[in-house]
Amino acid sequence: MFLIHCEAGISRSSAIGHAIHCILDYDGDVYSWTLNIPETLSYKNGFYPNRHVFLTLVDTYRKLRREKND
Repeated sequence: MFLIHCEAGISRSSAIGHAIHCILDYDGDVYSWTLNIPETLSYKNGFYPNRHVFLTLVDTYRKLRREKND
């Protein structure tokens, strides 16, 4: 479990939480993660992750993972 906190707490913090979930549980596979987003993390519950922040974090993770494996 982890806690992410920022002033507004609407889009950037939820994007960071979504990215961490995608990385830890799906090894950065956005497609598989998207198919399996838990109901508790859905838009219905007020989560509106910033797409740019989410993709930047996941893409950076995937790039670093590739560099490490090369």
